[in-house]
Amino acid sequence: MKQSPNIIADYEKSAGKHRREVIERSGKQPGDPARAAEAVIKALQSPTPPRYLVLGHAGFDNVENQLRSLLQEVDLWKATSLGADYPAA
Repeated sequence: MKQSPNIIADYEKSAGKHRREVIERSGKQPGDPARAAEAVIKALQSPTPPRYLVLGHAGFDNVENQLRSLLQEVDLWKATSLGADYPAA
């Protein structure tokens, strides 16, 4: 990440700390922008592109966990949900 070359001593404890953290993390992120771009292009060129394209392990794990949690909650209320229909004749 490109940062300003100007460093103001009065901000060393706040913005300076943040600057050092950004420099330390920069280039070590798990995501690869080039691979992400390739994945997007592949999805867009597909005859059946996905409605949702999740990129990276963290993104995939997050979505998978959310969907499992949602399904678990829906299953808990299945009888109540299905009971909202008219009774079978």
